[in-house]
Amino acid sequence: MKVMKFLALTLLMTAIPCFAQTTATPTTPTPTTASMNFNIGAGALGLGGSNQATAATDVALTINPGIAKLPGLSLRSDNLLAPGANLQFYAGGFEYQLPKLAKSGLLSAVYFDLNATAGINRITSATLPTKSSFGLMAGASMHYLTSANVDLNLFQVGFLRTPGAPWGANAPYFGGSVSYFFGKQ
Repeated sequence: MKVMKFLALTLLMTAIPCFAQTTATPTTPTPTTASMNFNIGAGALGLGGSNQATAATDVALTINPGIAKLPGLSLRSDNLLAPGANLQFYAGGFEYQLPKLAKSGLLSAVYFDLNATAGINRITSATLPTKSSFGLMAGASMHYLTSANVDLNLFQVGFLRTPGAPWGANAPYFGGSVSYFFGKQ
């Protein structure tokens, strides 16, 4: 019984000073703003730099998941169709928006990005068997985002690797597109 009284008294003696301590107000970190947004559109591309060059359509989707530490990084999907070359290219990858040239003024709506996707390219033909292989698409674009959230891809240039294409496995591409931007940038 004396041991129990001693333990209770010791506990009470050590607990009383705890009430006398002042607690510091915790510091709250400054909130960072990041919002998810996406952009979907289509554009025309010129593929191949030889006499076998052909026109293509690229339907692109970019989704920015809103990562605060990487605000310019987006997931990208390219769906390219070139009927003249019997080419289909379905790929996924990344797009990185470079810092804007100006925070205000006319150039504040202009931005550049770098993009790269990898996926499957298919060469289909009515007379030959379909060939599928691994393809790559990498390039850069210059955009103008209007106040109505219409994103004008003024130009895009890059490199396309599509084994089996009539112009050869490697070719440049040039183009532009129009898309609609959903969310805040």
